[in-house]
Parts: sequence; C-alpha cells; structure tokens
Amino acid sequence: MNIKERIDKYMKRSPLKIASDVFFWLLIIMLLIPTTRAGFLSVVSKVRTAVFQPTIKAEEGLVLDDNAKGWSLVDLNGNHVILGDFDGQVMLVNFWATWCPPCRAEMPSLDKLYADYGSKVRFILVSNEDPDPIKEFIEQKKYSFPVYLTLSAPPASMKTKSIPTTFIVNKQGQIVYNKSGAFDWNNKKVRCFLDTLLAE
Repeated sequence: MNIKERIDKYMKRSPLKIASDVFFWLLIIMLLIPTTRAGFLSVVSKVRTAVFQPTIKAEEGLVLDDNAKGWSLVDLNGNHVILGDFDGQVMLVNFWATWCPPCRAEMPSLDKLYADYGSKVRFILVSNEDPDPIKEFIEQKKYSFPVYLTLSAPPASMKTKSIPTTFIVNKQGQIVYNKSGAFDWNNKKVRCFLDTLLAE
C-alpha cells in the first residue's frame, strides 16, 4: 500500500477519530516546546487541584471534655497553656515533626493559612521533639505559626499513630474534621470551612 492509499484510507475514518488524532499530536507538540509546556502544565495543575481536592465538611465528632481541656502544653518561648484556655475559639491542632517529610511538605500551606487566619483561628502545631531542632527549623524556613511541646498526654480524642494529623475544633469544642497525611491547607475549601465555623 503506497502513501496515497494510506492517506485515502485514513481520511475515510470518522471525523471524531481524526479530530482525536489531531488533538493528540498538538498536545505532543505543545509539550515539546518549553514556553507552551509551562503554560499547559500550569493549567493542568490548577484543574487537578480544583477537581481532586478532598471535600472539607463538618463531621460529627467528639466534644472535648474536661480531661481534654486540661491537656498541658508549652510554646517555644516557655509559655504554659492548657487546651481549655482556648475555649470558645475555632482551633486547628496539627501533630508534626521536623524529620517527617509529609509534615514538611504541608508546612508552607499551613503557614500561609496562618498568615490570614492566625488572628481568628487558634493554631496549635504540636511536636514531641526537643525545642532546639524545632527552633532551628522554624527560623530556617521563616515560618510564623506557633509551635507547642506536650507537657502531658494528648486527649484520647486526639491520639494518633501517624503524622501529620490535623484536627479542627469548632467553638463548641467539638472535633468537626480530622485529616491524616500531608494536605494543602491553603485552599478555598478550607478557608470557606473555617469561615463557616467562625460565623457560628
């Protein structure tokens, strides 16, 4: 079969199949050209983020009791607090460590969220490490969120075997959301969720 016969045979295919082939080859060409490749990958990233982000919605969780409210913490400046000091506030409690790659991956998004919500939501980032490596890590990365060390065992309702794990508590002291594993906390769904809790 010569080239002309092959072209004639190809052109007899359905318009949809021809259009699909054209689109495929245009896509390949776009990915080969650096300037168009960057723009294309940026669009794909935005679509992926919008479509595949988990839904953030309130769950029926445990209400923090008096024992939970007695959970004792100390910040990196030596200030002692208990969880009950934050009664009536929306809280974001995150368990993490400097040596944990998934924890480190979500830190930039938590810091950006803290920059906008730190005055409205109580951020409690908790680590069991010694303070020196934590301070070094925070200073190196220029993070502004507050970090706490545990002085007593975390509440049973917040015990976790994996990090990072994050709990969101509403003004009524109910755990309404929890997430294990790295997550992009600086997104519209999280912000809308926090706004809803703040308005309650």
